[in-house]
Amino acid sequence: MRKPILIVEDDPDISWNMKTFLESEGFPVATAKNGLAALAYLETNEVVPSLILLDLMMPEMDGWEFRRQQLEHPRFREIPTVVVSAAGTLSRPIVADQFIRKPIDLELLLKTANGSYHDLVV
Repeated sequence: MRKPILIVEDDPDISWNMKTFLESEGFPVATAKNGLAALAYLETNEVVPSLILLDLMMPEMDGWEFRRQQLEHPRFREIPTVVVSAAGTLSRPIVADQFIRKPIDLELLLKTANGSYHDLVV
């Protein structure tokens, strides 16, 4: 059984579209509307996600703060994290395994979900 992919995205349409696409490709998916909800998900679920797709600009806790806290947590720091953002350039640096620009290229999203994010150039 596959581990879920966690989508951290405040835009309900984008979240729904990514979730629906990934589920149609056979991936289990969980969603969180911001970094705070994502941390709560990680802390309350025994199964650690196989991948986190992380938006940066969100209310309550943005992607930068979520990633900072994720990296400080021994159980969560090794989860591959891919930033998904409409930002052409980042206003501040972030450590991530990959960057996918919105609007999302579904072929790239699928390759990323399959674990090819280390080999991709965006």
